[in-house]
Amino acid sequence: MAARRRLLVTGASGLLGGNVALALCRDWEVVGTYAAHPFSLAGTVSRRLDIRSDGEVAALFADIRPEVTVHCAAETRVDACEARPDEAFAVNARAPGRLARAARAAGSLFVHVSTDAVYAPGGAPHAESAPTGPVNAYAASKLAGEEAVAEAGGECLIVRTNLFGWSGRAKRSLAEWALARLEAGGEPLTGFTDAVFSPLLASDLARAIEALVRAGARGVYNAGAADAVSKYAFLRLLCREFGYPEDLVRPGRSGQTLAARRPGDTSLDSSRAAALIGTSFFPPVAEAVRRLKKLRDAGVPGLLAGSLGRGPATSGPGGDA
Repeated sequence: MAARRRLLVTGASGLLGGNVALALCRDWEVVGTYAAHPFSLAGTVSRRLDIRSDGEVAALFADIRPEVTVHCAAETRVDACEARPDEAFAVNARAPGRLARAARAAGSLFVHVSTDAVYAPGGAPHAESAPTGPVNAYAASKLAGEEAVAEAGGECLIVRTNLFGWSGRAKRSLAEWALARLEAGGEPLTGFTDAVFSPLLASDLARAIEALVRAGARGVYNAGAADAVSKYAFLRLLCREFGYPEDLVRPGRSGQTLAARRPGDTSLDSSRAAALIGTSFFPPVAEAVRRLKKLRDAGVPGLLAGSLGRGPATSGPGGDA
């Protein structure tokens, strides 16, 4: 039997990193890093890493020499980035460049997970060739991270995406936050009608990234759902699938409650990736929501929460509504 290839996953205690580690640990030798939330997932190795430290990054790559690195660690709280842009750029811009340089020195393919928010408003769905134009500090820091990765000069794959799913973290994804609110009862949810996106389920995105790597993809690829919905419609889909009345979601606009400006329609044209690896990785949003429920019924939220030594997530919305 051939030896498994070694895969380094940064941010393995987060939403995407945890799902990448869980999805790929059977076929890859997975080493996952964390900053503040230690994790323990069967079939993986856990290492603490401060991605802002040149010394720690260099030492880790010299030690494990991964064949592929998937960089998932990021500061994704948009309003927090707006309030503290220096911290956002340290994590989302300078750290990816540092990691990409270390990956190049180790001979590792570097996969950088970016965001649909880097595109300029208008012209959606956005193809990879569409103009970029960040409207807030979060998006600007992520675009600067892409540029730093490209400037590092090694083999790289940049994936622009938006996602939801089960994380097991206290900082929850939009879907987890909404479902927790619905389960608890109380005030209706507000869903933004002016925020349109094409999110992937985190576990589907993990498999899409693996497929792109195996297919030899390099450069920039979009990875989004086959269609697009508003955040309002997304929350109503959650209600429908999980058995809650849809009228528990009321319409609203993002500018009414959020500090940082949002770009509006960030939906993605993922036809380039679909042509390379197939359309099954990019289902419609309604199908992804159905898969989210199947994962819950299969016990995945508890598995991810258990890997972090905690019960199910209980506080803090991790995404915009």
